[in-house]
Amino acid sequence: MIVLAALLAASCGYFLAVIAVCRRYRRAAAGGGAAAAAGGREAVSILKPAYGAGPDFVENLRSHAAQDYPEFEILVGVDAQDAPARDAVLQLRREFPERRIAAVVCPKPDAGVNPKIAVLEVLGKRAAHRVWVVSDADIEAPPGWLAALAAELECPGVGLVTCLYGAERGPGPASLLEALWIDAEFAGQVLLARAAQGLRFALGAAMAFRRDDFEKVGGCGALKQFLGDDYILGEKFWQAGFRVLLSGAAVTTHLPRYGLAAAWAHRLRWARTIRAQRPTGHCGLCLTFGAVWALAALAAAPAELWPAASAALALRGFAASSSARTVGRRLSAVHLLLLPVVDCCALLAWLGSFASRNVTWAGRQFRLGRKGRIVS
Repeated sequence: MIVLAALLAASCGYFLAVIAVCRRYRRAAAGGGAAAAAGGREAVSILKPAYGAGPDFVENLRSHAAQDYPEFEILVGVDAQDAPARDAVLQLRREFPERRIAAVVCPKPDAGVNPKIAVLEVLGKRAAHRVWVVSDADIEAPPGWLAALAAELECPGVGLVTCLYGAERGPGPASLLEALWIDAEFAGQVLLARAAQGLRFALGAAMAFRRDDFEKVGGCGALKQFLGDDYILGEKFWQAGFRVLLSGAAVTTHLPRYGLAAAWAHRLRWARTIRAQRPTGHCGLCLTFGAVWALAALAAAPAELWPAASAALALRGFAASSSARTVGRRLSAVHLLLLPVVDCCALLAWLGSFASRNVTWAGRQFRLGRKGRIVS
């Protein structure tokens, strides 16, 4: 009972901190939006690896092509057999004839090499502009996003700009639970980490940086052997003396229809990569499962612990709603009732992360070493 009481108290403190940092971020983003949109006019190359392109890929790509920005190109890295991705590029070229939108066929990477970085290396050789924006295939960008990133990259000392993201669920219960976890938890974790030690990592969904700065910190060669390339890239920029800036413009990731096995493999890859890269912070995630500890407390000692358990459940709901609002999402009453299920799934993945260092990504098996290095 003492352990549960301590976990509940610590979780309540965590939820209060999440509410505070999310509120602070929203105020700063609202205040800086107009200034960001007014600046940033350097030509941009958007580099978009198309692995994982799903049924929403055309809409995601269209949200990039429709950006109101003076000059930019979009290079999409495709597999030779990926006809749907190539067809999407052709469709967008017809809709936006004034844009340079090209599909670049990328060879399959060697074993033990991060597939995304292998594609980025090929796209980088074709990029015409000095400013690069790297965006995943499943990312939808809001209006004004490109102008905001370009302006933020011009801030003094900034070498890399990265974006928070919310989730648009796909069909099926597994996709719903994944989307709920992202909306209700992810932004709060990132903002709390930034408040605790500054932003020393990036989020791979959307990143902006200059080609010459990227080469100074090692370029693709420094990232190929790491599965969590976004974390390593942000760390390298920070170590080189650059600021890593969290953009005021959040994007949206479109989740596929997950089967339970695929969803579990995805969650384990995420948890095991974080454990390899940030072991201390990963252990601290036990504080995020406040809904689980509250239910356990109500089952074990309802008379003694119901006030603390009730407070934890209420604060979990407020923190989840605050995190979702931060990335432009809204949680319904049904979503809030599902939070204990979401937290149970997250707890199981967290526990599973300690069982092995093996992960599955892009249909391939990897083993993770220190900081997420691919060792097999």
